[in-house]
Amino acid sequence: MKRLIVLLLALMVVAVGRAGVYGVDEVPNVQISNRYRFTSNPDGILSSGAVAHIDSVCYALRHGNVAQVAVVAVDDIKGDDVFTFAYDLFSKW
Repeated sequence: MKRLIVLLLALMVVAVGRAGVYGVDEVPNVQISNRYRFTSNPDGILSSGAVAHIDSVCYALRHGNVAQVAVVAVDDIKGDDVFTFAYDLFSKW
């Protein structure tokens, strides 16, 4: 039991250590490799099922000429202004 607890704690530290702090240039643009993807989820915050659902909704919006949407789920961003980060990311992409 003690080994299991130590193993779980070690895995939690590794999982937390994987999350990054992202600047606009570090967020992966998933549209480059696959035009049917709209959700950038490099830290694995969203489940694969959630990503698939979001991608399908975004696809319908884009191809229905309703809106152009991208979803970014990251643990932390450089700077503290989410609006500026989102605006700069949109401008870059």
